[in-house]
Amino acid sequence: LMASSPQASVWMSQDADVRYMVNSGFILARNDAHGLAVLRAWWAQDHGQNEQEAFSKLWQANSPDKSLSYQIGQKSLPWLRDRVAVLPPSALNSDCCPLAAKYTTDARVLHLMGVSGQVRAAVFSEAADALCTAAASAPEAQRILP
Repeated sequence: LMASSPQASVWMSQDADVRYMVNSGFILARNDAHGLAVLRAWWAQDHGQNEQEAFSKLWQANSPDKSLSYQIGQKSLPWLRDRVAVLPPSALNSDCCPLAAKYTTDARVLHLMGVSGQVRAAVFSEAADALCTAAASAPEAQRILP
């Protein structure tokens, strides 16, 4: 994922809910000047709205269309769009509700919001078994567990 946008310092998925630009439930951020500046500017946005709306405002404020930037009157981060990678919705998240109707076998992420503890336990047990099997069959130089 990160290799697809090597210039980025922050990676987020688009939200499955079209009302929001990004899903803020899972974010990858480099601990560098740009990553920290994005997070600080985002946090400094009006907290009378949710964080997803605040990010959309920050993104619009740093539009290549300078008239829009001045109308919104937010801090100028001219590099923002080069340093934030907004990935497809399924890159770091999944459309969760209802899980049985929305999950696909090619999904990289399984979002368990609202799922019962019994289902969560079964999913984590299956995942742990698969990881242990994969680790045991890996060449010794690649193993991270004894």
